[in-house]
Amino acid sequence: MADAVRGSIVINEVLPDPNSAAGSSGPRHDTDHSGTVTPVDEFIEIYNSGPNPVDIGGLQLWDQTLGNWFTFPSGTILAPGAHAMVMTGAAGGPGPALGPGDMAFYAGRGSAVLNNGPE
Repeated sequence: MADAVRGSIVINEVLPDPNSAAGSSGPRHDTDHSGTVTPVDEFIEIYNSGPNPVDIGGLQLWDQTLGNWFTFPSGTILAPGAHAMVMTGAAGGPGPALGPGDMAFYAGRGSAVLNNGPE
């Protein structure tokens, strides 16, 4: 298992290139369900792998070039077994399909953060 933050928080999934097959029949992913796949549909998802709720408020997502591009709001509690998905863009649709206890956040950026290569 990957190194955990705050005891049990791990990066669970990363989608760096939602347009990976733009113009072809390959996979594309409209994360916010806006009806259009754009570069800001990229996301990072964290997961609480432990048995207890964890306060993720103040945790930050960083990029080598941009620095801190998202900070979880103060008092954000992630339940055991729950996910928190952070999408690069602003809310452009009804949002992703989530499970019980899962949360979605929008960084509100107008351009992609992940460069579709090694970060």
